[in-house]
Amino acid sequence: FAEMTNLGCHSAMWDFRGQDYHPWLEREGIRAKLNEVVGGNKAVIVDDVDGAMAIGVGLHDSSAAVIPYLNAFSEPFVIVSTGTWTVSLNPFNQDIPTADELASGCLSYLTYEGDPVKASMNFAGNDHDTQAKRIAEHFGVDASFFRTLDYNPEWLGGDGQDGPVQPEQLGSPTTPSIFHLRDLRSFPSAGHAYHQLLADIISRQEIATGMILTGQPVTDMYVDGGFCQNRIYMQLLSDAFPLLRVCSTSMVQGTALGAALAIHDYWNSEPLPGSLIRLKVWEKSEDIAVTGRRGKPGHSVAGTK
Repeated sequence: FAEMTNLGCHSAMWDFRGQDYHPWLEREGIRAKLNEVVGGNKAVIVDDVDGAMAIGVGLHDSSAAVIPYLNAFSEPFVIVSTGTWTVSLNPFNQDIPTADELASGCLSYLTYEGDPVKASMNFAGNDHDTQAKRIAEHFGVDASFFRTLDYNPEWLGGDGQDGPVQPEQLGSPTTPSIFHLRDLRSFPSAGHAYHQLLADIISRQEIATGMILTGQPVTDMYVDGGFCQNRIYMQLLSDAFPLLRVCSTSMVQGTALGAALAIHDYWNSEPLPGSLIRLKVWEKSEDIAVTGRRGKPGHSVAGTK
């Protein structure tokens, strides 16, 4: 058998509306060669030296990563999963992207039950690493300089920083942010330049995440991956979405956890614990604006449904 989430995420073989193989496969004589599709919550039981073992059919990594959140939280939310690509996922938006949205980095994933999850991509992690290296080389500082920086609102929007970004300069979420065009000589320090880099990345993130914030109103944003440890990024992101509660998250092996939860009934008769996800809530700055932002430290809570 075949598993639908990988078909839906990495091929043109899946019909999201019909929830089956796409009709073109039949027309081209390919459909008869393909296995039947099953949901990601199916497992087969095999005999092992230690007894029977449940083996799942597999899940796309992003589809698996959504599962712990769906198990832990009942209010509508969006996930911002950060890395080389920052992927925003809205499990409560099943709209199929338009042609224009597809061209702008929007797409659909699938839950293991076959429901579309509207998603968008932003090349933020690669952009960050490339430009942070450029900043370090220009100012003659260690490449990891940004890891010790705290959020400083006074370092945003200074007179020498080329002015605010105009809408026509933002481009698409699949291309680098405007920071790669900025003259580093206009910044007094690496810290000033780094704050501007993250402000530019967040400007792009607003566009990418905004494409999936339609349909059922969302109340919470959960951020995982490398950027959720970055205090400057998290404060700017929280301020960029003033109507959402923005939280950085912590869980152990979230993708593997999601895959295990999908076949939970096969291997575990115990109820799920209520503390699979830890949250750190990021308060809004006192003045949510392009400049003069002042952040407050986050506070921690346990994720429960």
